Parts: sequence; structure tokens; C-alpha cells
Amino acid sequence: MQEVIQKRKMSQETAELKQIIKERDQQLKDKQEELEAQRGMLSAAVEELVKKNKRLESTLNELQHGNEELENLLYHSSHGLRTPITNVMGLIQIIKAGDIEDSIKEYIDQIEGQGNHMIEIMNALSSLADLINYKPKKEVQLESFFINELINDRINYLTPLAKENQVTIDYQALENQPPLRCSKFALMEVIKQIMMNGIVFRDNSKPGYLSISAEKKENQLAIYIEDDGDGIDPETQPKIYEMFSRGSEKSGGSGLGLFIAKKAAEIIHADIKFESSQKGTRFIINIDLPPDR
Repeated sequence: MQEVIQKRKMSQETAELKQIIKERDQQLKDKQEELEAQRGMLSAAVEELVKKNKRLESTLNELQHGNEELENLLYHSSHGLRTPITNVMGLIQIIKAGDIEDSIKEYIDQIEGQGNHMIEIMNALSSLADLINYKPKKEVQLESFFINELINDRINYLTPLAKENQVTIDYQALENQPPLRCSKFALMEVIKQIMMNGIVFRDNSKPGYLSISAEKKENQLAIYIEDDGDGIDPETQPKIYEMFSRGSEKSGGSGLGLFIAKKAAEIIHADIKFESSQKGTRFIINIDLPPDR
């Protein structure tokens, strides 16, 4: 009797074990099917990703080609249009030197004003073209130089424009100046554009000033350019580095100056900040100094 009971118990345990094995087999089969489905989905996703990557590469190549064409167009336009505009301005000066009626002189003055505006735009486009062609064609050329020399060079370059707008430029030369090592061309463009902004965007019927200074701050050099112009409208301030943006309704010029300054600053990883009120605007350019050797 005892043996029969043990056999029944073993038979029951065997049946339960077979049921457990069967359930586990079914679970493994379900998991395998699920994994196969996921593998198929992953394979399809990878295949779609490869296709999209190829389309993206093709699009990037087209954009690069188009960008090169635009760069060439910008470069040749900015340089090619300069000669005819300069010739027109020369003819205007010849006409003004002769005897002309007052009614005609008024129109000539208007044409001259528009011609000067076109020259401003061409100069800005020329700077932008030089900057665009400078950055991607080669690695940025690093040069060692001192800030006093660079700023004095820009002051000499912009002195005629400053006199025309009754602006006195004052530079407090930095003593014990640390050497800089970056693209001299790019930094010159940053400083030039900000200086021009301070010289031009003001009421030029009265005298004004442009103050420039620099100081060493730990591992950076800070350059300050401050003017007593009209200031930048608060509503316009977030957009001043955008292309064709102007600081106020009175602003003339090309609307490209600060856009170019920002792009040039990006080349040398410099940071530009500003503070503005109705009494004027102060720009701060922070540029990293080379590590001490």
C-alpha cells in the first residue's frame, strides 16, 4: 500500500514538473518570438536610419555647394560693384565743382547721400565676404601681437570717419600688456566694427567721443569701447547681432556692423557684451590669453 502511495505521489510530481517545463517552454517560445519581432523592427529602423543619413549627406553636400556659390557671389558682388559706385561718386564731385542751379544741387546732394550709403553697404559686404572666405577655407591663422598696436592701427584707420562725425577718439594705452595669440584679422574686425558703430550712430551735429581702454583680468583681456551716442533701444537690444538690425530708428548704415563683429568674435572664441542707455553704449570684448609658458 505504501509503495502504491509513493508511486502516485511521484507520478503527480512528475506531471506537475512536466507542466512547469511546458509552461517555461511556452514562455521561452513567446520571448523568442517577441525578440524576433523586435529584431525585425530594429533592422527596419536601422535601414531607415541609413537611408535618412544618406539623404542628409546628399542635402549637406548640396547646401555646401550652394553656400560656396553664395560666398563667391557675395565676394565678387562686394568687390565688383565698388568701382562703378566710386566712379559715380567721382562724377558727382565734378558736377558739384561746377556752376549748378540750387534746385539741381538739392537733387545732387540727395544722390550723393544715397551713394555714400551704398558705399557703406559695399564696405560692410566686403568685410563680410573676407570674413566668410577666411574662416572655412583654412585653419584660423594664429598670430602673436599686442593690443596697443592693434587698437592704434584701427584708430588711425577710422580717424577720417571720426572727424567727419565730430568724434574724438581716446585710447588709454595698456601698460604691461600681455601678448595675445589669436587671429589678428578677426580681432581687428571685431574692434573696427564696434568702433564704427559708436562713431556713426549718433547725432553728428554736435561733438562726441569714443573712449577705448583695456585691462588684464586673470586669464583674459577685456577691451572696453564706450561712446556717448543715442544708445540702443531696449526693444532692439536682443536683436542687435542679427543681420540688417539697427540700434534705433535714427540709425543709418548697412545694418551689418555688429553682425560682422559677432561672427568675427566667434572665430577667436571671444565674448561680446554691452551696456546701453540714452547716454551712450559700452561694449566689452573678453578674449582668452595664451597660457603662460
